[in-house]
Amino acid sequence: MKTFVVFCMKLVLLLVHISGNDHLVNAAATSHNTSSYNTEQEALLALKTHITYDPYNSLASNWSSTTPVCSWIVVSCDPILHRVTYLNLSDMGLQGTIPPHIASLSFLAVIDLSDNSFHGSLPSELASLRLLKRINLVRNNFTGAIPNILSNMSSLQYVSLFGNKFTGSLPDDFFENLPNLQDLVLANNLLVGQIP
Repeated sequence: MKTFVVFCMKLVLLLVHISGNDHLVNAAATSHNTSSYNTEQEALLALKTHITYDPYNSLASNWSSTTPVCSWIVVSCDPILHRVTYLNLSDMGLQGTIPPHIASLSFLAVIDLSDNSFHGSLPSELASLRLLKRINLVRNNFTGAIPNILSNMSSLQYVSLFGNKFTGSLPDDFFENLPNLQDLVLANNLLVGQIP
């Protein structure tokens, strides 16, 4: 549905541009970017509320709705589109869970949560992050089975789940839709069975 809406928006922009109303194109594009920006801000603020312990008060003192997302610490954005592409919360001593809202960061290419105390399972909504190339969850307390969603993220190049409490085994078709995967680190978990 979201893809269809974006397609329709682009079609309208093209038609308006062809008709010579460039000022309408700019207004529509600005409106779309503002909407996307607000969605990403809401997603990150939702993540902030799911963090129950922030020993250095890093996010509490910096992540605020009154400042632009792209100026927040540990957040990097595309310089042209101003969309969040990199989230690096590594080694901040954080505790908490990952909310499904994270899936709203549709341009996210890298997420690094390593060396914290995140727990719980990974939200299935992560599957919508089609541009995600790197996931680093090293040394946390994530539990549950390795989610099937990872096997549907065709852009993935690097996945490290080292040092968590994931259980179960890899699905038989885990690698079928991962043509770009170069590194998969699963050591120090509670996994069983064979690698497909």
